[in-house]
Amino acid sequence: MSAAAAAAAAAAAAAAAAAAEGQQQQQQQQETVERDRRAKRVGVCTEAAFPYKGKDRVFREQQQQQQQQQQQEQQQQQPHQQQQQHQQQQQHHHHQHQQQQQQQQQQQQDVALLQFISFFLYFSVFYTKLLLVF
Repeated sequence: MSAAAAAAAAAAAAAAAAAAEGQQQQQQQQETVERDRRAKRVGVCTEAAFPYKGKDRVFREQQQQQQQQQQQEQQQQQPHQQQQQHQQQQQHHHHQHQQQQQQQQQQQQDVALLQFISFFLYFSVFYTKLLLVF
């Protein structure tokens, strides 16, 4: 149970880190857009305003490297998440199996109780008839 809790905590930490990273990227994009707008208003042609100029090839290569890095990180995280889901499914199946066993035991106890009651009633009726005869 503690291993499952540790795995869940690790997954939550990874999700929080990914969310923070996504938020930081979004903020950087917004800043870039605002900087581009200011540059266009002033009339200055910056590299950020026109990212596909020949001299800005380095900028594009950096962006591609970042995207590839992010994709690799996501691919590395996916097997861990799948493994965790598999563990949760196994725990769920184990829990279902325990419930089924408990239900079967309860049914067996109920059947035994009903048999005892029916035997007791049959015996009492038989005994009463015996008393009436004699």
